[in-house]
Amino acid sequence: MDMLIKAEAKDLREICELYQATVKAMEDSGLTQWHWGIYPTEAMLAEDIELGRMYKMTDNGRIAACVMLGTDVDPEYDKVNWIFG
Repeated sequence: MDMLIKAEAKDLREICELYQATVKAMEDSGLTQWHWGIYPTEAMLAEDIELGRMYKMTDNGRIAACVMLGTDVDPEYDKVNWIFG
């Protein structure tokens, strides 16, 4: 696998395909945490790319992994009693 690098707008289609496959695999395993089109959505992924916080890792020229790295925190996480802040 290649190193982690910032995703670009041209990667959106392939990133969406990866997320859709991931959601399907999760649902097939009984995990109902994500539902494509509700969370995550194409618009969310596009925004992460546009803001420079989506990173990708490729393997043989195909996107094999993605991660969003940022410092923003959704309000629902304020209620969690974090052990390490």
